[in-house]
Amino acid sequence: MRITVLAYNLIGSGGLSVGRNVTALLPELNPEHQYLMLVPEGLGYEEHKNISNVSVKPLHRMNILKRINFDHFSLPKMIRAFNTDIVLALGNLGVSNCACKQAVLIHQPQVMYSAKYFGNISFRDRLRIWAVKRRIKKCLDSTDIVFCQTPVAQKRFAKSLSYPVEKIKILPNAVSQFAIAAPRTQKNNSLFQDNSKFNLFFLTRYMPHKNLEMLIELFRLHINELKDIRCIVTIEKKQHKNAKKFLDNIKKYKLQDNIINVGKLLQEELAEYFLNCDAFLFPTLLESFSGTYLEAMHFGLPILTSDLDFARYVCDDAALYFDPWDSKDIANKILFLKNNPDLRRDLTNKGNERISVFFKSWEEIVINMLKEIEALA
Repeated sequence: MRITVLAYNLIGSGGLSVGRNVTALLPELNPEHQYLMLVPEGLGYEEHKNISNVSVKPLHRMNILKRINFDHFSLPKMIRAFNTDIVLALGNLGVSNCACKQAVLIHQPQVMYSAKYFGNISFRDRLRIWAVKRRIKKCLDSTDIVFCQTPVAQKRFAKSLSYPVEKIKILPNAVSQFAIAAPRTQKNNSLFQDNSKFNLFFLTRYMPHKNLEMLIELFRLHINELKDIRCIVTIEKKQHKNAKKFLDNIKKYKLQDNIINVGKLLQEELAEYFLNCDAFLFPTLLESFSGTYLEAMHFGLPILTSDLDFARYVCDDAALYFDPWDSKDIANKILFLKNNPDLRRDLTNKGNERISVFFKSWEEIVINMLKEIEALA
């Protein structure tokens, strides 16, 4: 079978992890097939080019007009030239009027939720989300299988885009192999030498729906109650146009002792922060499936997170929930967890049980994906 894999828009965060893992394992787990992989340039995908049954086509970043031209004209020609049997689109967008079978992995939650959950985004970004949703809907007429990462996403996608739920298969995410392979020992990081602080770890890139601005409001309004609380974040200015404003506001409101930004961390550095912190804070408004929950469970961190459907599906009773739009509720839940060591131990134990239910390796996930797309042929 000849499979064209579309991964060229998987360039950051969880999308890059999905793209790198799936494209690496497809030819390894089933070398009988021939693969044409369209991937982003310069992000490590090129290592697949030395595999005999894989043709790699690296693509550079394109502006909107060039991307539209590529998707509508160049891409269909490449698919036909490869004599493709199945298109596997890993980045939300498939091919319109696809002449062969097609499977699409959806992991952009904005297409399933209302604007309430988008966070602080511009009108232009809202327009872009609308355009992406419209393009996805257009591609669905030529799509035989949609993969979503949870039953919550499956139901929301079916309702939001009027797509038959029976054609939507569940394909979960996996815990980062780098993180779980890291030694479960603490290091002497000077950041954690002050034992008087209760440290919260908020591992994320800057994205509007991650609700980072709530941290500014949280500590500004409740600084007296939270004076012994620190939240460690992992933001870089270049991650988003609003990231600089967020970091500037930390200084503007003199919150440097409460919001500690350590910048982007390497995968091999994550274990040190998970192990040295007291809890994992995740006030996000929107997720498809966040493997970060499972990483926190793996390292024994109690979880504080948003009382929303995607979070409850993954964490169930292994988290303490708050209203992500209410800073007072967040402050109360942080203090409640801080002052209840028995609750922290209980959440940690429940997290260990929960991860045993959810944990799947990338090998298992890709094997299940292969079974579904092979059944199409």
